[in-house]
Parts: sequence; C-alpha cells; structure tokens
Amino acid sequence: MKTYSACKTQPAANLLTLLIMWRFFIYRKLPVNQKTVGSDLRGCGYRRNSKRGEKESMNCKFCGAEVEEGAKFCPNCGKNLEEASEKKKCPQCGAELEKDAKFCLKCGCSLEKKAAPKGNKKLIIGIIVLAVVVCVGAGIGLVAHKKAVEKAAYEQRLAEERAAEEARKELIKTYEQKAIELNDAINGTKNNFNLLSTMYDTSTDLNTGLLGPDFFTEYVQGLCASEITTEKERKRDIDKIYTELQDIGCEEEEVQELKAAIEDYYFAYCDRYDFLVEGNFSVANFKSKEENSAKNFSSKSSEVQSILSHIFVEGATEANESDEGNESKEAGTDL
Repeated sequence: MKTYSACKTQPAANLLTLLIMWRFFIYRKLPVNQKTVGSDLRGCGYRRNSKRGEKESMNCKFCGAEVEEGAKFCPNCGKNLEEASEKKKCPQCGAELEKDAKFCLKCGCSLEKKAAPKGNKKLIIGIIVLAVVVCVGAGIGLVAHKKAVEKAAYEQRLAEERAAEEARKELIKTYEQKAIELNDAINGTKNNFNLLSTMYDTSTDLNTGLLGPDFFTEYVQGLCASEITTEKERKRDIDKIYTELQDIGCEEEEVQELKAAIEDYYFAYCDRYDFLVEGNFSVANFKSKEENSAKNFSSKSSEVQSILSHIFVEGATEANESDEGNESKEAGTDL
C-alpha cells in the first residue's frame, strides 16, 4: 500500500523538480548583484537585457521572465507580447488604452497631438524680432520727438526773451529820446529868461517907489513883448512834450534816475516861467525870488545834463561794439 502511494507520487515530484531546474536555468545568467545593460522597447511587451560581450535577451513586461528576442508569447506567463505592443498609456492618469485611442476613457485627456504648423518657430522668431524693432524704433522716435519738442520750446522761450529784451531796450530808448527832446526845449528858454531877468532887475533899481507895481510890470513887459510872446508859445510845446513823456510809462530801472531828474527840471522851468513871463513877483520881493528861481533852475539843468552825458557815452560804446560785431561776421563770411 505504501509502495503504491510512493510510486503514484513519484511522477509529480519529478515534474516539480524539472520545473525548478528549468526556472533556475532561465535566471542563472542574471544574478541579483550583476549589472545589466538594457533599453526599454517602447510599445512592446518585453524588455531587452544584455551583458557586455553576450547576446541580447528579452524580459516579459508582465512577469519579468527572460524570453528570446522576437518571441511573440512569454513562455512563463503565456501573455501575448505583440498585444502589449499595441497598447498605450494615458500620460495624465496612466490608464492602459488601445493603440488607436484618441482620448482617455478614464480621465478624458486628449491623446491627439496637434502638429505644429510648419515654420511656426521661424514665424514666432520673426514676430519677436519685428516687435523688438518696432519697440526700439518707437523708443528712438519718442526720444527724438521729445528732444525736438524741448528744442522748439527752448528756442521759442529764447525768442520770446530776446523779443522782450528788445522791446524793453526800445522802450528805454524811446523814453530817453523824448527826455532829450524835453531837455532841449527847456534849454531853449534860457536866453529869454536871462533877458527878462536883466530887464526886471534894472527896472527895479530905477524905480523910486513913485510908480505903482502895475505900471512897473507893464513897463518891463512892453520892452520885452516879443520875448514874452515867444516863451508863451514855447510853453505850450514844452507841456506837450512832457505829456508825451509821461504817456510812455517807462518804469525800467535804467531810466529811473533820468526820470526823476527830468521831472525836477520841468517843474523848475514852470516856476521860472511863472516868475518871469507871467510876472509872479513884486518890486519888493523880486531880487529874492529871482535868486532862488535862477539857482534852482540851473541846478536841475546840470543834473539832467550829467545823466544825459552818460547815456550818450554808453550809446556810443554800444554802437561801436555792434559795428565791430558786424565787421567780424562779414569777415567770417568772406573766409
């Protein structure tokens, strides 16, 4: 009975021994610590492994068993290696999909790759280069425009300042010319004023007090009738010139001294005119009034002459400098 059981189980044990030996034979060339050189064959169901100097071999993708190169089925697990090559995995979730699948059934990820248009890279580079050129050109244009605007504004301000300075100088010149005209007109009265003063002084010495003041004044005015008439006409002209001078309205610093002096001279003239021409005196106070009037008139006249002499000198200097500048420009043009 025991002998029969041993005989019955002997084939099974032999078969198991053969399988173990066969498995050992397959893996004997691949010890655990031995390095292998391998490369995945994408899209296939096996992996290629080889040692240096040995023939290449394949490994089943499903069970890892070594198979011959080009084998269609794994001898260990029996899986179809060609079917595995037709499968692909979803890049999003890793699910196994059919080879011709266009989207993942699990996550819905699209598996179709849109082909980039031919020359797309060159087009992008061209667009970038064009954008850079446009930006640089626009920047240069803006800078140039800004400089042009600033230059135009500066030139305009400079022109306005020059025009204002020219207008200011012209105003000063106009005032000085009118002041000179007034000064010349007042100076023209000196001879007649001196004549009237002499006549009144002589008549006062001859008067013994027997003649009344009205007769005394009429007597002198009769002797100097033509001179008095001349001065009355001249007074109207002088007043007109003075009014025109006031209408100019020049308040520049350069003419303030002249302005004060010419006004004082005009008022001194008016006082002397009232005294000598209009006869604003008496026999008793003639000599004292004549002394004060003559002294004030002469003093104010001297002040004006002094100021005008400086103006004439400065004007001559500026004229010479202007002529020299024009000559230099002409010489430069000839060269």
